[in-house]
Amino acid sequence: MRGETAMKRHTISITISVLTLAFVLAPGSLFGQDTRGVTGVGKASLPAGTSLSGVSLTGLLFGMGVYIPGDGTSAGSLQVTLPGANALGQAQTIEVTGTASTGTINIDGTQTFSGTATEDLGDGTAPLTVPFTVIASATGVTLTVGLTTLPAATLTSGTIQLQ
Repeated sequence: MRGETAMKRHTISITISVLTLAFVLAPGSLFGQDTRGVTGVGKASLPAGTSLSGVSLTGLLFGMGVYIPGDGTSAGSLQVTLPGANALGQAQTIEVTGTASTGTINIDGTQTFSGTATEDLGDGTAPLTVPFTVIASATGVTLTVGLTTLPAATLTSGTIQLQ
């Protein structure tokens, strides 16, 4: 009986999460307005020699869903995994999880959003709260974490949709 209650609560929370995501990412025509934003999930390559906080990065995995209404604000989230190796050659993965608060739709068709993120260096130290910025195009992303702007990451699998 107790397991059934826990399972129902888990199912309800998953259903609510999926419905919330569907609402945020629903087409603008559903609400009679033009919905702008960027959604995507995938893997991207970084140029050799790219590093962040002493970790030599081998790539970038991401998921994002951000609504950009065109008034300077944005709402949504970003999840980035940056696998790599530390100075000793040991595997180390940096996790960046952010919430978008500002955004712009750029003349060149790219979209920029920024906000506050938690950066977990994957080395056992406490996660940091840092600003982040993403410039998204149909072919890749440029990520700034704290004061470090990584080189443009080129999409190798997945998709990025700019609306």
